Amino acid sequence: MQDQFKKAQRQARIAVIDVQRCGLPDDLALRQIRRRFHGQKRIVRMFVFDHEDRVTELNHGDNL
Repeated sequence: MQDQFKKAQRQARIAVIDVQRCGLPDDLALRQIRRRFHGQKRIVRMFVFDHEDRVTELNHGDNL
């Protein structure tokens, strides 16, 4: 999960993470992603796909 997040920060300001590939349970992965997302400023919007193909959208406001 940490590597995916670091790669995303070096790329676009909008990121997509698929937790199906990380091997963690959805709830744990989403907690980690939320903590990392809100602890940084580079990525302003993130879409997270879980094991059931549900999408969670995270935003840092309307500053795209």
